[in-house]
Amino acid sequence: MTEFRHRKVMVENASIHVVEGGIQDHPVIVFLHGWRENWTAFRQVMVELRDGFHVVALDFPGIGESIGAASLGG
Repeated sequence: MTEFRHRKVMVENASIHVVEGGIQDHPVIVFLHGWRENWTAFRQVMVELRDGFHVVALDFPGIGESIGAASLGG
């Protein structure tokens, strides 16, 4: 299995791109990227860890597939 689940979550007028993989009821590891990166900075480590954890990464507003509040008119 190499696929991750992608979804959008609305948070205070911003559409946040969330990527998840692994096992739902296992311990969660959340990945937060730095400036000028997006969730893909963690893709390989997420692949390595997903058999024992629930791995979650997101794109901050205005980066990657997330849309910031200003872009949504908020």
